[in-house]
Amino acid sequence: MNPRFDRGDEVVSFADGYPLMVLSEATLADLNSRLSEPLPMNRFRPNLVVSGAGAFAEDEWKQIRIGDAVFRSTKPSERCVITTVDQAKGEFAGKEPLKTFAAYRMAKDVMPERHESLGIGPNAVLFGQNLIAENARQTIKVGDEVEIIDRDER
Repeated sequence: MNPRFDRGDEVVSFADGYPLMVLSEATLADLNSRLSEPLPMNRFRPNLVVSGAGAFAEDEWKQIRIGDAVFRSTKPSERCVITTVDQAKGEFAGKEPLKTFAAYRMAKDVMPERHESLGIGPNAVLFGQNLIAENARQTIKVGDEVEIIDRDER
């Protein structure tokens, strides 16, 4: 985890940088509309998948509530070469989705004024939002409503 987002008491066990990543179904649908072959959600390994939000709505969420759990957004998820691995076969499947992401989801284009302050390089491709639970040990379940508590007003 990037130390600039650690308040000193977050639990991030077994995490690749951040304990949670949220991605909306509409965000994946937007990507898939740009690809010749659609990709499944599991290619991006989100912990939380939301429906009913617009494409890239999660980019603006600073704080959300799901059930009794409150989550703080840290920064967009920087996507790596693992997104090019076919999850069923465990094999690299070509240059997608990174090639397509480079055309419209690079940090310098998505958040030109903010990427440096978040520790994100200008050519990083962004897809999904990293989260940290603010009130640990809460239960969430499939079907819980997502409430946007605070948004990033750009």
